[in-house]
Amino acid sequence: MPAQFLRESLAAWAPHIRRDTVIVSLIKGIERETGLRASEVITQVTGVPAHRGKVDGSA
Repeated sequence: MPAQFLRESLAAWAPHIRRDTVIVSLIKGIERETGLRASEVITQVTGVPAHRGKVDGSA
C-alpha cells in the first residue's frame, strides 16, 4: 500500500486493532501532507507504540 493511503486505511481498521497488536509495516516513504514515516502514522492513528526492527533479504 502506498504511504499516501495508510492513514485512511488505518482509520477504518483502528477500532478493530488492540493496543497490544503487533503491526509489521513494510511501507517505505513518507506521508506527503505531514512528512511522517509509516511507523509514526501507525502510532498516531492506532495508538499502537512503534518498535523498530529490520526486515531484509540477507541470509
